[in-house]
Amino acid sequence: MAGENGSTEEEMVRDGEEERGGIPIEQHSIDRDLYSGHLQEPSRVVVVDSVAFWDEMLRRANAEGSLVAVHFSADWCAPCKFMAPIFDDLSRSFPDTMFLEVDVDDLQEIAKKLEVKAMPTFIFIKDEEQVDKFVGANKEELERKILQFGQSNV
Repeated sequence: MAGENGSTEEEMVRDGEEERGGIPIEQHSIDRDLYSGHLQEPSRVVVVDSVAFWDEMLRRANAEGSLVAVHFSADWCAPCKFMAPIFDDLSRSFPDTMFLEVDVDDLQEIAKKLEVKAMPTFIFIKDEEQVDKFVGANKEELERKILQFGQSNV
């Protein structure tokens, strides 16, 4: 069957695939159907964009008695990109912990104050005091620290 411009259906499908990066229409429809009805909780990771906002978030966490887990990252850091979805998933699993993300290039003052020298760095803060820190893309260590400090009165 020819389309409006005289193209066959097969040509139109092939053209559509190229426009969407080669994803076949049939597969695209299946993926959409598989996920329809499945709603994922929104991310609870808060991106810190200023020193004033950083201070406000720490005050808020202190007032609530919450652990603060901070992911120090940079756009150019591949291990940071690897850890970002893991940090995001953990934010959904631990509602009593505040999850913050700080770009070290944008907020060098905070990174310097907390002696962040490599990425990714994860810092844990309770009662406005740093209680622990580790460097590296280690999912198990990140979860262990959140469990350790989130459930204890440091």
